[in-house]
Amino acid sequence: MDLFNIRRVILGEGMDFNYLVTYYERIAATKKRLEITAILAELLESCATVENLPDLPKIIYLTQGRLGSEITDWPKFGVAEKMIVQALVKFTGRPEDSIKGLINKKGDVGEAVQAILERRVQKKVSFSLDAFTTSSKQSKSSTPSEPSKSSSSSKSSTPSEPSKQSKLFKSSPSTKTSETSKSSKTSKKFTNTNEKVLEIAHLYRELEKLSLTSGEGSQDSKINIIMGLFRLCNPASAKYVINIILATLRIGLAEMTILDALAITFTGDKANRTQILYAYNIHPDLGKIASLLATKGLKAVETLDVQVGIPIRMMLASRIQYPQIQQKLGGDDFIGEYKYDGERVQVHKTGSKVVLYSRNLKRITKQYPDVVKLVKDNVTAYQAIFEGEIVAMDPFFEKMLPFQVLSTRRRKFDIKKQAQNVKVCLFCFDILFYQPNKSPDPELGNIMSRSLTERRLLLEGLFTPSDQLQLSNSRLLHNTKEMVEYFQEARAQGAEGIMNKKIGEDAIYRAGARGFLWIKLKGLEGAKMTDTIDVVVIGASWGMGRRKGFLSPVFGAVYNPTTAKYEFLTRIGSGFTDEMLDLLTDRMKELELKKRPSNVICSDLPDVWLKPEIIMEIMGDELTQSSKADAGATISEPIGYGLRFPVFQRLREDKSPEQVTSTQEILDFYRDQL
Repeated sequence: MDLFNIRRVILGEGMDFNYLVTYYERIAATKKRLEITAILAELLESCATVENLPDLPKIIYLTQGRLGSEITDWPKFGVAEKMIVQALVKFTGRPEDSIKGLINKKGDVGEAVQAILERRVQKKVSFSLDAFTTSSKQSKSSTPSEPSKSSSSSKSSTPSEPSKQSKLFKSSPSTKTSETSKSSKTSKKFTNTNEKVLEIAHLYRELEKLSLTSGEGSQDSKINIIMGLFRLCNPASAKYVINIILATLRIGLAEMTILDALAITFTGDKANRTQILYAYNIHPDLGKIASLLATKGLKAVETLDVQVGIPIRMMLASRIQYPQIQQKLGGDDFIGEYKYDGERVQVHKTGSKVVLYSRNLKRITKQYPDVVKLVKDNVTAYQAIFEGEIVAMDPFFEKMLPFQVLSTRRRKFDIKKQAQNVKVCLFCFDILFYQPNKSPDPELGNIMSRSLTERRLLLEGLFTPSDQLQLSNSRLLHNTKEMVEYFQEARAQGAEGIMNKKIGEDAIYRAGARGFLWIKLKGLEGAKMTDTIDVVVIGASWGMGRRKGFLSPVFGAVYNPTTAKYEFLTRIGSGFTDEMLDLLTDRMKELELKKRPSNVICSDLPDVWLKPEIIMEIMGDELTQSSKADAGATISEPIGYGLRFPVFQRLREDKSPEQVTSTQEILDFYRDQL
């Protein structure tokens, strides 16, 4: 940490966002994971120089590419590109057309802001140098009997005792005088007038103010807030601030890289990542975990346990060819369950308080008031965390309806009306925490380490089944033939397929993990691809013929968690209705970017680049190696993997972009085909 920032920390002023950005710029300049980890560890070490540094959690969130933890819903800012342009016009005096032209040229608002402010700084520096040169000439022309004011001022300003900053560190006698002299000269010219400080805490306060500003005159107020931030930013920092406001912040380091850096910095051993990862999976707030590590050490993190009201990162299932499933599950008997075509939910209950969390850990309690009432009225345990699938049903609760019907329940308006129009059933399949009484039983509580069989028995005693609250349909399976028959039964009943689960002592609930304790099956025969793939839309091209005016095809990508990049897989142009294309085109226009996002790898060239946000489930014929695709491509193996004949199935609004199919899954699917 440099002298300036050490002084700020000692004085209790918090870390300067401008200083933080210097690390982000270094990280952006390299693609080497070990180098990125080392830079990040260096940053974290600078944070740890002062105990209980309050900015550390915020630094972690920003490094994750967000403003708060995974379980925090940060408000929208209500700021568009046009407002940023207006703020720049007022702040710099530059013509609006000139600013818009530079944004179009750069293809990124943040980069354009940086360029504009850099030019502004250069002009100021040039002006200061001209003034200094003029002053020097006047000084030289002064007569000995009449010393110039500039010369007199310079002598009187020489410090008679060391400054506060020089007291912080001792320098050797041989260098002290010259260093002080150099520092003094620099200070006179620029440092005292141009040093910009934007405390991270202040940045967050201003962002909160920005999000809460509404009503008459709010636009002018927001422009003033943005201008106030410009005044405290250097040009590079301004780029990051604008990307935060426009929700295009793309630091987003890979999760494992951040965990490695935390383990190295605060425990001295990267192997301790395992304990930190477990804590993160049951308490998805990496900022809090970092703070605990910095102030109380690894032991404090290891004591974190499951807590009702804090969502647990959900366990995930793998996918392989169906003849291999039983062997992967251990070769013995296993459990099959219906895989419902609904929305996965994690239910948290304490007394009469019930909270519902989605797959991506966001609160969806308000969208399902009928489910909340069901749990309140029927679940007798004082505290419980259990998982299930909310499925749309016909009015007589005899037939399951597709996910598209259920998706209407996620609207923010007319919630009660939608609850009456679209009936649902909660099919429960696992329980993670159980305390039947207000007085806690030390043998219960967190039961994730118990076997699936034990957890299922506790789940069966949690409530009395009804039309709207049921246990998931399950069956003990002995071989592949029985599994296929059960799969066909599930499909006939309206399920997506089946989930096959290992039984035995090691069949625990592994929060946040994808392994071979759960294996899903959604298809058997026909095309070589027997399962769907989830992709995030990164771009689109304008349609032709009857699709003129629509954005189609769309460009789908999968996610590489190692690099935190989205890698182009395929173009999707089939399976869309005109109504869906109309809806998607309007939505994609709102997500349009001027150039390819930095966290996207795509050799193809769409007409429009998009912020990676829309998730689609697609089906295809087979995966093939393709020079036009980037999924799975490396420096040594530059040919990627693409999907032949992709067909749109549905939107997946219950998933976040990082939860789409991974690059590794694509590689596994391809190998399974061979």
